[in-house]
Amino acid sequence: MLITLTGKEFIPPFDNPKLLLSELLALELHTFANDVEEICDQAVKEDKMEKGLEGLESRWQSIDWVKDNYKDTG
Repeated sequence: MLITLTGKEFIPPFDNPKLLLSELLALELHTFANDVEEICDQAVKEDKMEKGLEGLESRWQSIDWVKDNYKDTG
């Protein structure tokens, strides 16, 4: 989203741990402050949702479902 916003190509820091501060500053993200803040807020919310879903998945995997047939319906 930041690449689309800035129109500048770069490899994100989590994919490029050798990204220099000067390269990051060259993106001039400060000129897009409000948009960058919205992107960050969205990312935080998505991360929270993903962690919640992971928790649900692990809880439901440990449940053993038991089924009883109703009358003679099979």
